[in-house]
Amino acid sequence: MNAKRLMFVALFIFQSALGQQLMDEGFKLLETGDFEKAETFFDAYLQKEPSNKTALICYGRAVGLSGEPKKAIAHFKVLKAQYPQDFEIAVNFNEAFLWDGQFEEAKPLYESLLKLYPDSFAVHLGYANTLSNLKEYPEALEWINKTIILDSTNTSARVSRKYIRLGYADMLLKKKNYTKAEDLLKENFSDFPKDKETLISLANLYLIRKEVDKAKEAYIAMATTAADSIRALNGMSLAEHIGKNDRYALSLAAQALEKAQLIKDEVLKSQTQERYVQALIWNSSFGKAKTQIDSLEQVHSNEPWVKALRATLGMYTADFWVSIEEYDDILAIDSTSFDGNLGKANALFASDRIIPAYRAAFKTLSVFPGQPDAQGLVEKINGLHIPTTEARAFYTFDNGNNIAHGNQVSANIPLSTKFMSTLSYMYRNTENTLTSNQALSHILLAGV
Repeated sequence: MNAKRLMFVALFIFQSALGQQLMDEGFKLLETGDFEKAETFFDAYLQKEPSNKTALICYGRAVGLSGEPKKAIAHFKVLKAQYPQDFEIAVNFNEAFLWDGQFEEAKPLYESLLKLYPDSFAVHLGYANTLSNLKEYPEALEWINKTIILDSTNTSARVSRKYIRLGYADMLLKKKNYTKAEDLLKENFSDFPKDKETLISLANLYLIRKEVDKAKEAYIAMATTAADSIRALNGMSLAEHIGKNDRYALSLAAQALEKAQLIKDEVLKSQTQERYVQALIWNSSFGKAKTQIDSLEQVHSNEPWVKALRATLGMYTADFWVSIEEYDDILAIDSTSFDGNLGKANALFASDRIIPAYRAAFKTLSVFPGQPDAQGLVEKINGLHIPTTEARAFYTFDNGNNIAHGNQVSANIPLSTKFMSTLSYMYRNTENTLTSNQALSHILLAGV
């Protein structure tokens, strides 16, 4: 009997090891991100072993990560009913909600799992990522730090922390809390020195603050490859424009354009061509800019970025109706386009169509909450079309022994976006100190 038992155990161990070995190919497909092939692999494997729990879990992951998260949720829900106490199934069930973008639903699931497994790295990481996706960044940062304490060598947790900091910094940037945003971004360098995404975010922050030299330093630091050198030149060109050095901005853009001829990255080539045309416009080389845009339209017809260039040219040459038409075309292609929304708002304002400009600016803010340029336009319009008052007191004297003192109050009251009424009242008391003669005057002025 004992001998039979030993043979059974040995056979079971051999079969388990063999099953694990047979699944190695599927594991590698999951690890390398080839999820569709992984799904096919584990589907075929389950035809032979339909109750293999490891294969069932891997199949669910492959399904969810290959673009069918709802199917994965349903799959893991069935497994949870079969194995209600299984930790791996519970974790994957929760994660499937993240794949599907159901972050609100995932949050309480992770909170329940944390109570059962308070020291689990996987649960901590999933919860931190859930909070990050909900843009609850302070809490997400707190939990990802707890996660890293559980396993300080895990790279995926540090990657998650990097993106939590990037998201948190962007939120702070929109709230104009620039110092805290800068500090957060710099903390990323402790895990990822010279991280490109962090350097780009830092450069953007410095551009908003018009700290041109710091922005250029960030761009130079990211120039570690041929492609990134071109990106850096494009960024530095914009920085020089913000620093009111348009001639050098054009020189940098021309350098980037020359280097871009040697690469195969078509997206980067387009971005570089765009920056070069912008630099021509900044330098009032409108004829050259128009020639470049005409040439680009032959190759990139109906591309929003080319339309944005023609719209920008229209803004600089006071051809605002052309700009509005181009921005309308951009919005017809993509209603959430930043260039289209803010560009149209600016073009409407420049053409003295105040109410439509106001609406367009608020539409931009509805798509991009807290965006500084859109917010600035709203504040500018408000400043031009709200009632204002001014009060002044004065005292004068001359060499004829005349002294005068008085007050003046003025008010500007907009009647519409086209008309404004002006009302001014002045009281003046004049006296000659030798003759004691006095004169009192009241002046009331009104106009539209």
